[in-house]
Amino acid sequence: GACSLTMPSSSGSRLRDRLNEALGRSSQPPPAEFGGSAATVLDQFRVTVNQAVAAQTGGGSVRPGASAVAGRLGAAAGVPGADSMCPSLTFKQRLYGTVGCFCVGFVFSLMGTLLWWTGHVAGFALLYTLGNIVSMAGTGFLIGPRRQLRNMCKSSRQYATALYFTMMLLTIFAAISGWSAISILVFCILQWCAMVWYVASYIPYGQRMLKKILGNMVDF
Repeated sequence: GACSLTMPSSSGSRLRDRLNEALGRSSQPPPAEFGGSAATVLDQFRVTVNQAVAAQTGGGSVRPGASAVAGRLGAAAGVPGADSMCPSLTFKQRLYGTVGCFCVGFVFSLMGTLLWWTGHVAGFALLYTLGNIVSMAGTGFLIGPRRQLRNMCKSSRQYATALYFTMMLLTIFAAISGWSAISILVFCILQWCAMVWYVASYIPYGQRMLKKILGNMVDF
């Protein structure tokens, strides 16, 4: 049998009307910003969120709870907001910016690897670090630089962030100051370890799993 959900008549009716309106509009042809081509699933979701936010506001003030939900949905769908980098860009353009930053960061790291094999350790350290910085900055196009900074400074991640940036600064300082190749290589390895620890902070129980793996290696 079909499952039913009992709701107050007034609130349930308003909620059904808004959901039906949002979903009904999302089934229409894509807007002009998609160039008239078939919209992808992500594009359709973004359009639905835009319409749901518009239906929720109704041209007037937004209730605090509805504003919070709409803001989270809008951020997830790439709707420009106060945290967005270049809010005038479309979601697809910001996605291109993110992928472009990742590609540039990869090219820098690849060039640094080539310098490593030619014996230019300082150049390798600089390009490797620069590639990591550019790749990290790329996510600012999607979630916005302010939101990214808030995520990096959360209590569960602030020490990993501080360690990662400290290792990058020490690597750059060692390369510019003309330290020995061994010292620069040690800082590059520490920077890589700090990056792994930082990335693990975004994975549920990631740092705990790393601790367990390291503990098993030590016991072995």
